[in-house]
Amino acid sequence: MASNAKSVSKKNNRKRLDNISNVGAFFISLLSIFCLTGLIIVGYILINVISVTAGDPVINLETAMNNQNQTSFLYADDKDGNQIELLRLHGEENRIWVDLDQIPENLQNAFVSLEDKRFYKHHGVDWKRTIGVAVKQNGQGGSTITQQLIKNLTGDDKQTWERKLREIFRAL
Repeated sequence: MASNAKSVSKKNNRKRLDNISNVGAFFISLLSIFCLTGLIIVGYILINVISVTAGDPVINLETAMNNQNQTSFLYADDKDGNQIELLRLHGEENRIWVDLDQIPENLQNAFVSLEDKRFYKHHGVDWKRTIGVAVKQNGQGGSTITQQLIKNLTGDDKQTWERKLREIFRAL
């Protein structure tokens, strides 16, 4: 009888181990499924981000400066050999490219206060303003000065979330 009791005890222990093994295997399988699903989601998002931003040209400010509809200056030498401005030619707009240090500080401050109050506090994207505009969906612009510059330099002004995402990545 003692050997019969030992046999029953061994069978019960084996059933418990099998049950524990089954529960452990279930949780490992569940964890694997969650990890795989998370990996697929992250991969999908990464692929979309790359596909939205891939192939975008690098913005060259020197080229952009030269391609603006700017005023051309024609110079000539006077009778004393001094160079004088003879004529200014401009198209639809009379633009003259100047360096930042040539723009009065009050004009710079006025522009920043009108266009992007937190310009000096963010790094190209004002997340508070962007999220606020997205939540309200009231048609107001959430672009920073940096994002506006990118839009103007690239000529990409479609109103799509893909353009906005590209603009955000470029601004950052």
